Amino acid sequence: INTPGRAFDVRVSGNYLYVADSSSVIIYSISGETLSYMKLLDYNIEALGIDVSNDTVYIANGRYGALVWDPHTNSVERIDLGDNCFCTDILVNGKTIFVTDLNKGLLIYDGSIPGSFIEVGSYETGGYASRMDVDVTKIGIADGPDGLYFLESEIKPQIELLIPGIKPGGVNRIN
Repeated sequence: INTPGRAFDVRVSGNYLYVADSSSVIIYSISGETLSYMKLLDYNIEALGIDVSNDTVYIANGRYGALVWDPHTNSVERIDLGDNCFCTDILVNGKTIFVTDLNKGLLIYDGSIPGSFIEVGSYETGGYASRMDVDVTKIGIADGPDGLYFLESEIKPQIELLIPGIKPGGVNRIN
């Protein structure tokens, strides 16, 4: 299947395939082995990473930060990552939003109040955080030339996030 730009990431959720493309986010309906075009996010976008939770689409949008899209209402909210950001990946675990940024490392946000995204933690990798994966008690971060960061954590519902050596809302650096 050709996409409008370059496909960077995909997620499957239920009967839908979500594609992060260099020019948009595309949703396809899955029926057996057939994909049918369903919807395109019509927004200035450079989608590098994508995650889906409860029909809400979370988008790593390169130099424009991170976005939250409701495909049903077509509303888009921006997660402000501050100056000099380049968002490369995004994952959601309950109400916690994890973002990797080339310049800032791992950023962690409270997403429990729609439209109000509060940074609750961070981990500065000092490199080029490009991809990550989050499990119940583990976070792995691919950091380009600096290799891999592995963090063990206790992720609880409603943003209680305990990572040894990481202070909520603070920036932490490994020397």
